[in-house]
Amino acid sequence: MRQLLFALFALTAADVAQALTFDWADATNITLGAATDYRDQGGGYANGNGSYKIDGLGIAPNTSFAIKTSLSFTSGGYNWAYGDGKIGARTLGLISFAKSPSKQLFSLYIRNGTFTTHIGGVAGNIDIDTPLPTLKQTDNIFTFEYDATAHELLVTLNGTELFTLGTPVIPDFAQGIDFVDFLGGTFGSNWTGMCRTDTYYLDYVEYTTTVIPEPTALALLALGVSALALRRRAA
Repeated sequence: MRQLLFALFALTAADVAQALTFDWADATNITLGAATDYRDQGGGYANGNGSYKIDGLGIAPNTSFAIKTSLSFTSGGYNWAYGDGKIGARTLGLISFAKSPSKQLFSLYIRNGTFTTHIGGVAGNIDIDTPLPTLKQTDNIFTFEYDATAHELLVTLNGTELFTLGTPVIPDFAQGIDFVDFLGGTFGSNWTGMCRTDTYYLDYVEYTTTVIPEPTALALLALGVSALALRRRAA
């Protein structure tokens, strides 16, 4: 019996490494839309950057987290091509993670029709060999899920994985995260004037650091308790 128990324990332990599942029921939700509390209202291609800044996240160093947002357009002229009120094919920051007051940690942006990443303080950018997805007029739901143990960032659109990034493309967020920027950024002239505040916007942002235990992890815990009870009984 004891040998069987420990065999099951070993098999469960071998299977425990898997993608995290985040508890969105425990998430903080911010309704955005055209809210001037969060968005730079300069607009256009010349004045202001039209980006959203979500401050006060307070994500602790080396913590797994998930951020979700919904991108919508006010007209039918939507997709990634720059011009005519569309999202830019030059340089547009999709999301930037930062430490207050204005330290860029990591950014994911679109440049010349390609997803590109940049780590703050590190020279150079890394392009991602993933085609830009087709967008809808409303409800383009992006999620950014960071697994601190695996050191991986999973990016999805409407529940479908776009790509997963790991070392050396992303940092370890050892400083924690204070705020994020969407649809632009506060980190240089390249991102100034890239957004049209009257053309596209974010419906909401949700973020959470609460992870739901995986079934195998729960089974592992149960087996551990059983093993301890068995050991005490044998003693």
